Amino acid sequence: MSRLQVKVIANSLSMFGALLVLALMFATFNKHEFIDGLGSGWIAAYKESYASQAKDILTELQSGRTDSAVSLLKESDWTKIQFGDRAYHDKKIVLANLCRVLQGKKEYSELLHWAAVWRGLDERDVNAMAFWYQALYHTNDRKEKGFQGLADTREKFPKNILVQRFYAQALFDSGETVLARAIAQDFQAELIGRVTKGWKLHWKWKIRHAIFGPVRALKQHIAAGELLDAGADLAEIWRTLLEWKNNKDLKKKGHAIVPVFPDQDDLIHIGADIPRNMSTVQINLPSFINIRISDLDLAIDGVSQDISLVTFKYVNLSPVMSSIKTNGQGDPYLVLNIHGLDKTGDSPLMAVAIIFRISLIDLLGHEEQLSYELATAKAGKEGTGQ
Repeated sequence: MSRLQVKVIANSLSMFGALLVLALMFATFNKHEFIDGLGSGWIAAYKESYASQAKDILTELQSGRTDSAVSLLKESDWTKIQFGDRAYHDKKIVLANLCRVLQGKKEYSELLHWAAVWRGLDERDVNAMAFWYQALYHTNDRKEKGFQGLADTREKFPKNILVQRFYAQALFDSGETVLARAIAQDFQAELIGRVTKGWKLHWKWKIRHAIFGPVRALKQHIAAGELLDAGADLAEIWRTLLEWKNNKDLKKKGHAIVPVFPDQDDLIHIGADIPRNMSTVQINLPSFINIRISDLDLAIDGVSQDISLVTFKYVNLSPVMSSIKTNGQGDPYLVLNIHGLDKTGDSPLMAVAIIFRISLIDLLGHEEQLSYELATAKAGKEGTGQ
């Protein structure tokens, strides 16, 4: 055996030993910290759960792929899940997003099947009704039943956005364009009210965001056989984990309710003064809104940051070209990993500002920018009680 081979083996054993020590150190942390720190991606290597399976499927559905979701829902463990079971929430999320994707792709026969499965689990779920009647409306032999079902459901549940949208679209398609536009116009006024209220900004320090960079580098260096660099990555991960274990300030988190109103340049500004060591910012949007976010920018202490360096996570949101679009369901939120940005400063707090534009999407799919003029007109009508 050559000296070079001996050196490679020794380095490999050293790497294995470091990984083993790292694993043992992880095991000394309490369960809550372990779960929070390693994240669902690492937990999945040790424990498979309905939630982790659903998360993987939602990622595929976010890209418009439905095969894995269909396969999962057909598995025996998932077919046994009923309304009221602990895992029903995960099944409902998969069904809702599958129906949304099928509706968007106009695959109405599949939509009819899976909406029927959803209704069979919970016949009181209004969104399941909406998708089922929408699919019926696009059949050849039960079109009238679908239309009447949408009309009746809208009468019973006038606040449900899915029912409103499907009914307005059905009216427009059937030639009743004046009524469809009137419904869409009424909804647009309500949408402005929804969009300008209920935004929240959260901040925290997350271990998986703090070690995101060195873990990615570690994978690359191991794949390339660059063991010395991989050892340096492990040392960085170790240092970060020890800091997380011992620094109580990193366990702190906070949130603020932030007003959303366009300025005279039609830009939205939300932000807060947060601890400088925070790694993660989460923006919670109002529930069940249809909007597009564009021209997104982020500033720290007034200095614009390079958004390409920020790692994003989307929930009930989808990146579309250079914008972000809600899917009209659930509670949408956006997570920003800002750990790698320049956060140097003298004070313990930093001013984080997020700037963007909003386009409203009405029931018929038409977009209109939420301008200062439009929002001011809506606020004026509310002030006069109109």
